[in-house]
Amino acid sequence: MGRAVCKTELYQQRRRDGLCVQCGADAGGKSRCTSCAAKSEAARKQRRAKRKVAGGCTACNRPAKEGRALCQDCIDARSKVSTERYYRNKAADVCRLCGGETDGTALCEKCRTTQKKHARAWYHRQLQSNCCVRCGEPHEQAGSRCSRCREDVNQSERQRYARLREEVLKAYGGLKCVHCGTTDPDVLQIDHINGGGTQHLKEIGYKIYAWLRKQGFPPGYQVLCANCDTKKARDANRMALSVEP
Repeated sequence: MGRAVCKTELYQQRRRDGLCVQCGADAGGKSRCTSCAAKSEAARKQRRAKRKVAGGCTACNRPAKEGRALCQDCIDARSKVSTERYYRNKAADVCRLCGGETDGTALCEKCRTTQKKHARAWYHRQLQSNCCVRCGEPHEQAGSRCSRCREDVNQSERQRYARLREEVLKAYGGLKCVHCGTTDPDVLQIDHINGGGTQHLKEIGYKIYAWLRKQGFPPGYQVLCANCDTKKARDANRMALSVEP
């Protein structure tokens, strides 16, 4: 018991002095010097590899979840820690992962590159294992996602699009046709006041709502219902035909 207390005191003393907690050498303000850190990392990798081969959780050695390296308890614990760190860093307006400075984005350049690399590796690994690329659960259906995740993603996209569409319509006068005054949101759409809408939509890939928001809601657009928009186009065609020689 006394020996454990002495080790604890030695550990705390070395931490306060900025020394390596294992050998007592100068650690440059870190908890371990370069040599001890490399030895500890090598030991951890070897320990995780043995546990993975045996089918155990690489963190606690309990039975791992099927298709995963961790057990469910460790997955939940790490997810909780990651979520708390994410929102703490978000509130501080720093990189959500490492807490470093960013250029106004959610991640710093280093974490963004690392995240993309891990995401691609995860995606291809799950595809090869016939697992959902979103939740990691095995599935036998066609496609990269299981039916539950596919529906979740589709629902999220529908909600995101509805919010975007409503935001753009409100920016151009609100949920009301400027000609007939109808307020049915299902029939309202954005109209190019001076024409040329078809060609413009081809140029931007038909993503008119996202384009307008990205451009800061420029002038030259209005809200019309589908009937008024169609009537406007036909009137313009008839006028063009009437002036032809």
